[in-house]
Parts: sequence; structure tokens; C-alpha cells
Amino acid sequence: SGIAVGLMLALGIGSGYLKLWKMFGASNQLLAALALLICTTWLYKQGRPIKYTLIPALFMLVTATTALVIILVKYIGSDEKSWPLIIADILVLVMTTGICLFTIRSWKQPVEEIEHGAAAV
Repeated sequence: SGIAVGLMLALGIGSGYLKLWKMFGASNQLLAALALLICTTWLYKQGRPIKYTLIPALFMLVTATTALVIILVKYIGSDEKSWPLIIADILVLVMTTGICLFTIRSWKQPVEEIEHGAAAV
């Protein structure tokens, strides 16, 4: 906990929090979009209506991903490159892509395969 407090103090003393805040906001919205996508997948597998979660999930996914790409382009193109933020941004975008691909793949699988695979684990 001391390391976390020290890092937060370092961010607060300098202007690091200004750079970090934009990425935190975008990734926070992205987390909400991914949670809605997971809920949508569950509703789909249960045979329930999905438009009430799918439409907001897609909207939030597109806007949050766009914000992360804009932040990435801005930091890569600037004179003062912030490599930790650039790396973190790339990692978040790669993980988001992976989760979306996994979700699409799971939508194509029959429910029986998913249940059988979960029982085997």
C-alpha cells in the first residue's frame, strides 16, 4: 500500500494526473461497455431480447475505443512522449480487441458446447 500511496503522491505533485485522467476516463467507459457486452451475451444465450444492452454496449464501445485511439495518436505524435501511457493505451486496445473477438466467437457456439466446456473445467 505504501508503493500505491507514493505513486499517487508523485502523480499529484506533478502534472501526471492530467495525462492519466483522460485515459482513465476512456478505459472506465470501456469497462462499462465490456460489462454490457457480457450481459448481452448472457441474454443472447438465454434467448432473451438483447437490443436494450447491445445498442448501449456498441455505442460505448465505439466512443471509448475512439477516445483511446485519439489519445494514442496524440501521445505518439507529441514531442514529449509518455511511454508508460502509450504502452498502457496499446495494451487496453489489444485486450479490448481480444474480448470482442472472444465474444463474437462465443455467440457462434451453441449453448451446449459452452456448458460442456465449462463442466469439463
